[in-house]
Amino acid sequence: MSTTTATRRRVALIAITALTLGVAACSSSDPEASVAAPATEVAAATTAPAARAPVVAKGTFSADPTPYSRGVQLPDGSTKYSGGSSVFAGDLVGTYSYTVVYHPADASGQSNGTAEGVFVGTLTGVGDGSFTIREQSTLTPDGTASITGTLDGVSGVFVGMTGTETTTASGYDGEYNYSFSWA
Repeated sequence: MSTTTATRRRVALIAITALTLGVAACSSSDPEASVAAPATEVAAATTAPAARAPVVAKGTFSADPTPYSRGVQLPDGSTKYSGGSSVFAGDLVGTYSYTVVYHPADASGQSNGTAEGVFVGTLTGVGDGSFTIREQSTLTPDGTASITGTLDGVSGVFVGMTGTETTTASGYDGEYNYSFSWA
């Protein structure tokens, strides 16, 4: 393989990595690092894991209110809402489908809930994938919700990631904030 071909492969690998992560950082204390490597070194570079920076994804969502009119009362007094869906915009673009259970409100009117949901869509600038998230929520009497969650299952661009969520909602709309990092 010629030096030019090896150099082009190295440049292509760096460009793909930079596009995939949305950031490019390159440093070396080796003055020979800019010299084209033999083909065996290029092949090894394609299999070595690249250091990946954490990703913060922020945006908005709008939920379909229909499932909240079809709640099912559970024996413990909790209410289960199935078939919920939200449309995400911002750093995450796609749909989020979920089931949530809200427990009876306390004396102050506050209710706690648990949910499991699946996001399917795009992490802007990175690519497509999906993740499952388990959530804990607090719903106040005025309809404001505070939600935290942890990634449970992933596919596509989310493979190898762990993540957490902090979300706020008022009524059926809100703002999301996910923090992803690679395990």
